[in-house]
Amino acid sequence: MLALKNQEISEPNPEIKYKCKKCTRIYKNKSYLNYHEKYECGVMPQFTCKFCGHLFKRNSHMNEHIDQVHQNTSSTKSVLLMHKCDICPRSYIWRTHLSRHKRLVHAAVKPQFICDCCGYKSDQKSNLAKHMTTVHSQISRTRHGCDQCLRSYTCLRGLNRHKRVHHAIV
Repeated sequence: MLALKNQEISEPNPEIKYKCKKCTRIYKNKSYLNYHEKYECGVMPQFTCKFCGHLFKRNSHMNEHIDQVHQNTSSTKSVLLMHKCDICPRSYIWRTHLSRHKRLVHAAVKPQFICDCCGYKSDQKSNLAKHMTTVHSQISRTRHGCDQCLRSYTCLRGLNRHKRVHHAIV
């Protein structure tokens, strides 16, 4: 705890992590999780770029997109700004995509995210989060088990097909 002008300011605890229940993203601060849950996770995009039709969840993100991608907003034909890699011939419309390319392809130490459950490896945290949600999340994942062997299926149709093919009595 730091004391500043008779007010206590608590330092963030690095051990406490706040996890989104829908997509398993993890945040250091509760306020970041609250923002994510309110404005990002599960929110349907409702703002459309008039030049390319790209959808955005927030109007400010759409305006930023128009400023960065479509240089001349008054013309009916959009002009693209290209961000070129200084190491290889790749180029990107988005500056953030160029940064990601440099970080993943040209970095001396490449990032690697590993699933604690099965060892799946990814170079992007978002891919690991998707993997964990689709493969390891137990939310609404009912399994239908075969009563004659150890196989199980997420769809009842798959279980019935398995029984017909593998356990059919002739």
